[in-house]
Amino acid sequence: MKKNRQSKLVAILALCVAVVGLTLGFAAFSNTLTISSSATVSPDKSDFKITILGFNKEAADSNLDEDILDIDNYNELMSYPRVGTSLVEHNISATSAVIDNNNLTISNISVNMSYPEDLGAYYFILINDGEYDAYFDVDSFKHLYDGINGACTADEGTSVDLVNLACDSVVLRSVMISKDGEAIIESVDKYKIEKGEYVFLTVLVEYQKLYNNIFADGDFSVKFDDLKLKFSTAK
Repeated sequence: MKKNRQSKLVAILALCVAVVGLTLGFAAFSNTLTISSSATVSPDKSDFKITILGFNKEAADSNLDEDILDIDNYNELMSYPRVGTSLVEHNISATSAVIDNNNLTISNISVNMSYPEDLGAYYFILINDGEYDAYFDVDSFKHLYDGINGACTADEGTSVDLVNLACDSVVLRSVMISKDGEAIIESVDKYKIEKGEYVFLTVLVEYQKLYNNIFADGDFSVKFDDLKLKFSTAK
């Protein structure tokens, strides 16, 4: 009987060892594959491009009403001015505006005038030559439609007091015009210029005729702040 019990105990122990061995034999191993990733997107700034064109001499000398929408009469180097007055012929002159498309600037706008209603006008085309639609910030431009004043400096021998009174009559005005001839001064904050499309830009230096015009007793100069037109890809 005792041997029988011992035999059973041995058998049970052997079975336990076998089960443990079986469990160890079928143990499952696991691990985790971790994938880390990132991306850097660097759009090419050159794909956002506004090109400035200015009047060539033929366009400036011809009838403005007929030629302002004629894009073939423009060039990328300068814009010849149009000068005039509604009064008798005056000795008005103006320099040609210099265009720098590498830095997107227009410079050298200068007009010599004598009397109210004298003016010098410069006309440009702004072309969206890039790969994105361009949005022009109209809201920051609207005040230029009525004109802004500059800082006036009296030449030697000219009364400073009279120059200060006459200074308000000389203004710098600017307006943007759609290719359909509509002034872009509506209530929208941004004006979209689609790829390949264009708008016209007019910059005028004007000696305005006011009801209380006061004339200086000599020459004086006027310096205007730079105009800054804002374009972006953001609506």
